[in-house]
Amino acid sequence: MSAHSSESTQSEDTRDVLKRELPPIIPLLLESVGFHAKDLILLGAGLSFVAWSFQSSLPGSTDEETLVIRVQMWEPDAFSQYEAISTSATLRYLGPLLGHLPQVVKMDTTADNLLKHAYMITTYLPGVPWGAVLEELPFDERLQICQAVADEIDKFRGIRFSSSGRLEADPEDAYCVRTGPFRQGNRPVPGPATPETAVKDWFLTLLDWRAEREEDEWMIELCRYRDLQKMIREMDELGYFANYTTTSDTILSHEDLHENNILVRKAEDGQWEVTGIIDWDGACAVPPVIACRSLEWMWSDSYVDNDELLMKWTGDLDFVSEELIALLPADMLQLKQAMDEYMASKDPNYMQDVYGHGRWIRRVEKFAEGGWTDDREFKMVNWLIDEWNAHRGKIVASAGERESSEEGKTSETTTKNEDSHGADTAMKSLHLEGIMTSPSTDV
Repeated sequence: MSAHSSESTQSEDTRDVLKRELPPIIPLLLESVGFHAKDLILLGAGLSFVAWSFQSSLPGSTDEETLVIRVQMWEPDAFSQYEAISTSATLRYLGPLLGHLPQVVKMDTTADNLLKHAYMITTYLPGVPWGAVLEELPFDERLQICQAVADEIDKFRGIRFSSSGRLEADPEDAYCVRTGPFRQGNRPVPGPATPETAVKDWFLTLLDWRAEREEDEWMIELCRYRDLQKMIREMDELGYFANYTTTSDTILSHEDLHENNILVRKAEDGQWEVTGIIDWDGACAVPPVIACRSLEWMWSDSYVDNDELLMKWTGDLDFVSEELIALLPADMLQLKQAMDEYMASKDPNYMQDVYGHGRWIRRVEKFAEGGWTDDREFKMVNWLIDEWNAHRGKIVASAGERESSEEGKTSETTTKNEDSHGADTAMKSLHLEGIMTSPSTDV
């Protein structure tokens, strides 16, 4: 969820301070824990950390390799320690299954070190963020790299769990993970009551939980929670949840997949390959329909010159209106169509899950699980409810027209049958009275 503006400003200031003050100290820290580091290079910063690469041999080895140190910006607390341990376990578990994942070499979840910050040292993944090169490529290479990325994403569907929740360390097995509670920041969010809980019932429970937390003066927000529950029930009546009945059949979801978290490079044979997927903090197990999000971020930067539509789209990958698609340049529209066909060839339910019933389910899930934290997100709730009411209204109206048409056909058929029955009766009467004779067989 989005942070408040004051937190965002503080986050930016903290990044700058760490970038300036830590480089002289990092080599000393690394030396103290067995790494002979050199060539420290700033890689960048995330929402909660700053990262540098460096050259070093691993403890006990003489071979040099590139490693990465991620330094946490905030003062360590119980949640940040839980998150670091869960991320380490997630990478350890998923590494052999997916490949292309960094592995944790060493970490300190406390501030009791030379940096006075928690840190994590991981292996380095070669390549560059694919978003940095995509626009420079000719169409055939752009399509090839997008398909390579899609192939990696498709592997997520093969990693299944028996319940929904955030991936966390399994205290009984260091090489396994389990599903724990979902989280909004450091606050746990209720998951399904049991693995057999229906998707719609989980959403309804989440909205009840959120409504109970609101104060009386925020009556308009309470009303929106109830509006979302009404929307869910209407979706259920229309059969939108028919193929998504349980929360027990779940698959892997990265939860923060975008162009800067996927690393690529061009191989010697001229083909592009995925070399890494990073930032697995917060990975979850969710029902397939929740994980099957649109790939709009592959061409989203092409939505330009319409601030209102862009505001609605931002943060909602399932807001894919015809108006937005109309803004796509021809080459990006071609890319979108090609990728839709490519993904549909892998999964026959893809188009329905992404653009049909599934996108409405994910849009309501976004606010059931995450709520809203600012005015813009509250506007997005209002837009969603208005769009659903209009969408449902068209469905109901269309159904009414079909029903009227069928009733008309039934009435017409009934009238014809009555007329036919009357004619048959009259003909029989005429025959009985001898007025009509049998048809002549003479030619």
